Amino acid sequence: MDPIAYARALRARTDVHFNCCQSVVIPFCTRYGVSEAQAFATGRFFGAGMGCGAVCGAVSGGLMVLGLSGGTPADAAALRSHFIGEHGTLNCAELLSAAKARGVDRDFHCNGLVEEVAAYLAQALPAIESAAAR
Repeated sequence: MDPIAYARALRARTDVHFNCCQSVVIPFCTRYGVSEAQAFATGRFFGAGMGCGAVCGAVSGGLMVLGLSGGTPADAAALRSHFIGEHGTLNCAELLSAAKARGVDRDFHCNGLVEEVAAYLAQALPAIESAAAR
C-alpha cells in the first residue's frame, strides 16, 4: 500500500486511535528497520501538537521520518518551509483555530495534513535516501 493510502487507512481505523504523528511515521517505518509497534510508541506523545497545541503532529512525524532516512538539517528545513508556505504556521492550535474559522471539521483538517506530509515524504525520500547513501 502506498504511504498516503496507508496513512489514510490508519486515520480511518476505529479500533485504535492513530494520532497525526503516528499516522505519518508508521507508513514509512519498516523501510528503515523500525517496527510498527516501535513507531506507534515513539509517536505516542507527539499528536495534538505534543499534547499542548505546539508543533503539528504530522510535521513532527515527518521530521522523524526524515531523521530515519538519513536526511539532513536542510531536508528538515525544507519540510518545515513547505508546510509553513502552505499553512502559515507549524502550530497545531493555530492550524485548528484557522480550520474552525473556515468551518472545517477537525478530523477532516487533520487527516488532510497527515496525507499532505505523507505525500511530501513519498516525493522527497528517494532523493534524500540517494544522497544519504553516498
